[in-house]
Amino acid sequence: VRREARFTVHFDVEATAGAEDPAAPLAINLSMSGMLLESPIPLAVGDDIQLRFQIPETESTIATRPRVVRVGGPGL
Repeated sequence: VRREARFTVHFDVEATAGAEDPAAPLAINLSMSGMLLESPIPLAVGDDIQLRFQIPETESTIATRPRVVRVGGPGL
């Protein structure tokens, strides 16, 4: 049972992980406690990343420094 409602989304995210060049993963779903990304850069559990995105149909830009807690498969 999920603690938070999860919503299907589809928008680009600006991401940086360590010394990697910035990438543009795609947000797949979003909740108050997390986000599933389809990422062109390889990520591992424990990686600290920098994300910046705008939720569609809003004016606010969100910048955050989350940590990868799960890898759902190749690119996820």
